[in-house]
Amino acid sequence: MSTMQQRFHELSRLKSDAEAKMQPALDRYDVLRKQQQSIDAQLKPISDELRQLRAPIFDIDQERASIARALNGLTGKPS
Repeated sequence: MSTMQQRFHELSRLKSDAEAKMQPALDRYDVLRKQQQSIDAQLKPISDELRQLRAPIFDIDQERASIARALNGLTGKPS
């Protein structure tokens, strides 16, 4: 076997060893990702609802900002 072939097989063993050490962390990661996907699915309808409820606030803020600029920031106290 040539030196390059020996090195290739040595690197293959090193890679296998590194992957074996990594596996417990990958397993923990996969468990948490599955939990996160479940939570994301629960959050989606709430996020959609909040997006709809926030829509009018954007328009209100845009108008308030226009008025504040026109008043040079001198908006006074609310009455």
